[in-house]
This record gives sequence, C-alpha cells and structure tokens, in this order.
Amino acid sequence: MGLETKYNRRRYCNVWIDALSNLGLFDHSEVTKPTWRSAIERCGLTTTYSDSPVMAISGQSIRGYSKQEILNFLKDGVLLDLDACKIITELGLEEYIGIQIMKEFRQRDCLWPNVVGVEEFFDQELGGKPDTYLGGFLDSWSKRFGLIKMHSGARISSQMLDINRKPMFPLLTRFTNKLGGRVAVLPYDISQVACSPDFLRPMRIVQLRETLRWLSRGKLPMSVTGGAYPLPLRVDYPDSILFSIFNLSLDAYKPQVEAYVGKRKVKKLEVLDDNGVWKVLPFTKWNLENGILRFQSPDKRSYERPLFVLVR
Repeated sequence: MGLETKYNRRRYCNVWIDALSNLGLFDHSEVTKPTWRSAIERCGLTTTYSDSPVMAISGQSIRGYSKQEILNFLKDGVLLDLDACKIITELGLEEYIGIQIMKEFRQRDCLWPNVVGVEEFFDQELGGKPDTYLGGFLDSWSKRFGLIKMHSGARISSQMLDINRKPMFPLLTRFTNKLGGRVAVLPYDISQVACSPDFLRPMRIVQLRETLRWLSRGKLPMSVTGGAYPLPLRVDYPDSILFSIFNLSLDAYKPQVEAYVGKRKVKKLEVLDDNGVWKVLPFTKWNLENGILRFQSPDKRSYERPLFVLVR
C-alpha cells in the first residue's frame, strides 16, 4: 500500500506540474527532464555515459559541443529528437542528418481539418509492417512534434496518419550521410513522451530496439526480450563479462539476451543460483555467431530473483 500511495502522489504532482508548464508558470530544467535514456532502458537496452559508437541526443544538451565535435558524433550512429534536430538545423548541419525541421507544432494544432490519429510503423527492416500502428497521444494535447522536410537519400520509417488513416507527415526517418554515419530522427519532444505508456507500446519497443541495431550496424551491447520492463546491466572485465537483468515487472518470465562481444572467445557461461553458487549454463541455452552472443535464462525470473550471467 505504501508504494502504491507514493506512486499516486507522484502522479498527482505531475498533473499539476504539466498544467503549470502549459500555462508558462513552471519550467523543467534540462537536468530534470527525461531523456532518451528513460525510453531506451525501458526497451531492455543498456545505456552508458562512456564513449560509444551510437549516441542518443535529446533536448538542449548538444549546445555544449562545438560544430566539429557534433560532426564527429555524426560520423558514427546518432539518434535525435525534435530539439536536438532544431539545434543542428540552426548550426547549418542539416545535410548530415537528412532532414530539416520546418516548424514545430503541438497536437492541439491538429484538430481541423485533419485530426491526428495514429503513427503507422511500416519499415520492415526495423520490424514494422504496413497497417502496424503505435497509437496517438491522446493523454495530452500539448505534445510537441516537428514538421520535417526530407533531403535526398533520407528514408521514412513511420508516419502520422489522420483518423481516416491518410498520411499527414513523416515521423521516424533514417539517413546515411556523406561522412559514413547513420542518423535516425524521431521528431517528438522526447522529454514529454519518454516515460509515457502511450509512447512505450510493444511495437515502439521493437521500433527503438531495431533502430538502435541499425545505428550500431548490428552491434548492440545488450538487448533483453521475453518480458516487460527489464533493467539490463553489462560490465566488461579483461577476462569476462557480467550480464545482470532485473525484472521490474510483476510477471515472471525467461529473459532472452543478445549482446555483441566482438572477437572475444567464449568458453562457458555461468549463472548465479539462489544459493550464491555459479552453475554452468548448458550449451543448448546459448550460442555465439559472428561476434553476437545469445542466451536464455534456464528458468523464469521474477522481481525477487534477478539474473546474473558470467561469460568466461
């Protein structure tokens, strides 16, 4: 009961904060705003603040970097939200992201003549298919979008439809720039939607996971599937890798893990049992192919029993 009451109080407080923000009477600082991390970790993917071949950039954080530093980012894989794209456009670097933000608007601006309906996710290379819908954002009319202009070579992976399922404007786009970098843009204000259940639907999780797989060229550090709300952690040591999965949902399930380990030789996998003893995971539960390690928990794991796997 205590945890449930705490959640309800937080939700009640957030309602007032959102209302005051819409009236211009309250401003979230960049420190407290949710970022891509909030959405990505809820998709069963690991994040890091260390160097990585893929960067997820949102909000105003990119203003702290020079033009040359931003160009260095754009040589690898980059995931951008609305505000990050606007800043890159201001700097005159839109040719490297494949799109240009033409204007910003809110969902309440799409009430007439065409009403925002659903996002169609149809890019089969990212796990979508025609007539696959992610849902509109009916929980709040203040959600911010960016109307984008496509550049040559950019590809649309999802689009907003009206209530009659007619295309309105592009959403998720992906682009390979002349530096060789890969860029994906989802022109929402991610701070408004990252923690929203209206945003993190099952197909959204597929969309973000496969988009990051494309950005990383198939080298995801760690991806967990099989259930809802896993918290994955990975720690690399000179002679081993420790994978940890905490089930943050109330339903027990068998976590399935995919992780890029490169040229590392894998001799065995060990699972920490309930008595604190490392037990060898049978070969039938894991495989290594082209530098990608895949394994499955030998049993279901609840929130009371995190999974720890040591790769030697």
